[in-house]
Amino acid sequence: MDSDRDSVVSRPSPVAISEAPEHTAERTRFLQFHPLIQDDIVAGLFSTFVHHHGLAEMQRFNDQLEMISNRLIPPYIVQAWSYLIKGDPLMVAYFEKTHPDVYEEILRLAYHLRYPANQFQMPLDEIFEALKLPIPAASKLCDCSNERRVDDWSADYARRGFQSEYLRSDVILDPILEELRENAEKWAPDTYKAPYTTIIGPTMIGKTRLIKELAKRIPVVYVCLRSKDSSNDLPRRSKLANYIVPQNYLPNDPQLHYAILLGAILEAVTDFFRSREAAKLNPEDPVTAWYKHSFPTDGKTDTGTFAAQVKVKMDAQQNLPEKKRFIYLKKALAAYSAAYSKLWKTGYRRLKILLAIDDARSMLELKDGSVVSPFHHFLRVLSQISPGEGFFALFTNITSRVANVSPSLQYDPSARLHNLGWKPFPPIYQLQTLDLFASKPKTLEELASPTRLLSYGTPFYGPYARVAERGIGTVATIRQVVMIAQKKLLLTTM
Repeated sequence: MDSDRDSVVSRPSPVAISEAPEHTAERTRFLQFHPLIQDDIVAGLFSTFVHHHGLAEMQRFNDQLEMISNRLIPPYIVQAWSYLIKGDPLMVAYFEKTHPDVYEEILRLAYHLRYPANQFQMPLDEIFEALKLPIPAASKLCDCSNERRVDDWSADYARRGFQSEYLRSDVILDPILEELRENAEKWAPDTYKAPYTTIIGPTMIGKTRLIKELAKRIPVVYVCLRSKDSSNDLPRRSKLANYIVPQNYLPNDPQLHYAILLGAILEAVTDFFRSREAAKLNPEDPVTAWYKHSFPTDGKTDTGTFAAQVKVKMDAQQNLPEKKRFIYLKKALAAYSAAYSKLWKTGYRRLKILLAIDDARSMLELKDGSVVSPFHHFLRVLSQISPGEGFFALFTNITSRVANVSPSLQYDPSARLHNLGWKPFPPIYQLQTLDLFASKPKTLEELASPTRLLSYGTPFYGPYARVAERGIGTVATIRQVVMIAQKKLLLTTM
C-alpha cells in the first residue's frame, strides 16, 4: 500500500504543509510553471495537491512537467500550461494538433492537478470537460473544499468493479440457469400463469450481474427500466424501456401493444442471428455475438441500434387487427425458435431465449387512473406464449410484489381469457453472493486490512473498494464505501 496515501491520517492541514520549510524547494519549482496565474490560487493548488498525495507525489509531478518542458520551447510550455489547466478549447485543440506526442500526458497532468482527489485514469473527453470548469477561489482551494465530497461516489469505480471476475459460478449461476431451463420446459398455459419468474433480493446483491453472466450462456434480451434520473447507471436505462413502460400514458390497447412489442423483439433477434453481423462478431459462438451486440457490458454500450430495429418492426404492425395480435407473436416466436435450432444443432434447447427485465417495479405503477398495471397486461400477453418454444422471462425487483400480486378478477378486463392457469413459477430467492469477495486472513495485518473488511456483505463493496483504493487511497475509499452503505441502509438515493 502506498505510504504517501497512508499518511493522510496524520497529515497536517494543507496550509501548514505549504508553509513548512521542507516544502520550499518543491513549491518554488511549482510556482515557476504558473507565472500567469494568481499567486494565491497557485499556492492553493499546491497545498491541495500535497494534502491528497503527499510531497513525494508533488515532486514526481514537477519532474514530469519539467521533462515535458524540456521537450518543448521553455517559454511556450509556461504559457500553454496556464491555458491547459483552465481547459481553454483553442489551446487544447492547438496542443493536440502540434504536440500529439505529449498531448495526452500533459492533459492528464492538468486534470491530476485540478482534481487531485478524483480518478486519474479518465477518458480524455471527460478530462477536457472537467478542466473547462472554473478553478475555485484560493480560499476554497486552501481549505480543500474542492476535494471530492464524501457523498460524491464514483460511477466509474462501480462500473469497473462490475466488470470484475465472477466468482463461484458453479454455486450461484449454474443452479439458477438450470432452474430457468426447467421452468421453460415446464411452461404450460393451462397450469401456469405465464412463463416468467422473478429474482427477489436486496439491493446490490448481484441481480443485474447475474443477468450479465446468464447472457454469456444463453441468448438474453435485456431491458433495464431504471429511472432516467437515477445516478446508478449499471447499466443505464435501456432504449426499449419506454416501450415496456410508456411514459405518462397507457396505450389504448395495452395487450395489443405488448404483443406487437414482443413479436418485434423476437423478429429483431431472429434477424440478427440470420445476419452476417453475427458471424462477423464471432462465427463460432452466436451467443457471444449477440451478447456483444446487445448487452450494455460497460454501462456505456449503445443499445440504440437494436431498439431502433424493434421500433421499425413495431411500426410495420401498427394496423394489426386485435384478433391477430397473438397470432403475430406466436409466428415471431416460432421463427426465432427455428433460427435458434439451426444455429445450435446440439446442446441445450429447453431455454432458447430469456427476456430479462431489470428493475421492474415501475411496471406496477397504475397510469391514467387504471386499476390494472402495465405488468398485468404484460403477463396476459406472456400467457399466450406457445409452450415448447424455449421462451422464458425474468424480472428483478427489490420487493416480492412482482412475484405474487394479481388484481381482483372484477378489475381485470383480461379475465375473459379462460382456460388459463394461475400457478406462478417460484421466485428465485437464493442468490448466494453475500461475503463473496471476503477472504480468510493469513496474517494479523491481513486480518485488520480495510480492503478485506470492506469485502464483506453484498458483492458490490469489495470490487468497488479495490478499484477506488487505487484511485483515491485507502482513507477516502473507506469514507465512500461507508457513505454508500449508509445511503442504501436508509433507502436514500445516490
